[in-house]
Amino acid sequence: LGNTKLLEISSSQACSSFGLHYKLPKLRQLYQAGEAAFVSNIGALVQPLTKYEYKSGTKSTCVGLFSHSDQTAAAQTLKCQVAGASPKGVGGRMADVLAAGSQKFSTSSFSLKGKKTWSEGFSVIQQSVDGSGDIRTLENYDARRPLIANITKEELGNIYSEEYSKNLGKMVDSAEILAGQLGNVTLSSTWPETEDWTFLGLLRQFQAVSKLIASSQTRQVERDFFYVELGGFDTHNEFEKLDELFAFIDDSLDAFVKELKAQGVFDSVVLVTTSDFGRTL
Repeated sequence: LGNTKLLEISSSQACSSFGLHYKLPKLRQLYQAGEAAFVSNIGALVQPLTKYEYKSGTKSTCVGLFSHSDQTAAAQTLKCQVAGASPKGVGGRMADVLAAGSQKFSTSSFSLKGKKTWSEGFSVIQQSVDGSGDIRTLENYDARRPLIANITKEELGNIYSEEYSKNLGKMVDSAEILAGQLGNVTLSSTWPETEDWTFLGLLRQFQAVSKLIASSQTRQVERDFFYVELGGFDTHNEFEKLDELFAFIDDSLDAFVKELKAQGVFDSVVLVTTSDFGRTL
């Protein structure tokens, strides 16, 4: 990008002037107000190493350094030396610590984009909420729930089947309870309207998170973790697409911040973004 497409931000570091993408003006405002920060020189690394040590293989490196799927997993587990999701997600592990610590906080973890590694802990199990914010429940719950109980109480002699049976009832019950808790929640600010499905998808995820935050007292939780996602950044040389995606992020973030401030909880929320892109910079 040329200088005309960069928004200047200042810093007290040795390099005092940085450039922010011109489609992120609202993020710039947050930074200038001391409400946002950038952490530089962050990437997938097992241990400090030199270029020689990397090329000679004398030190451990991350699994699949040039694979999108491996680096996505690494970004969500923060254990890039281990392939897959077995380390569980960093969000879920933090939730585990808060739930099991000396204060034993009542803690929940949600994904607004299906089952995601980031949200999953060893003891705190993530709840998936549809990106639209709708809670999908069992139709005619009162009549059909006993049928599920009868089906799942059978011992099947297979650990996979037993685990599925054990969790099926829990999933049905948690969806029913959560739908009731969110039924009367209203948001505190006016959200933008759009006909763009990509933008709408991200907005709705943030709206759903806002409703969950607003229902924290009803849900009787003290700490919450939420995962939202926007894809489509594998643009290669299609820079116009990147402009569009950054604009979606900027407007969605602005709406979310306004909602948090309207609820009076902005200072109690930390929002962190991460990506597997830029990993070779």
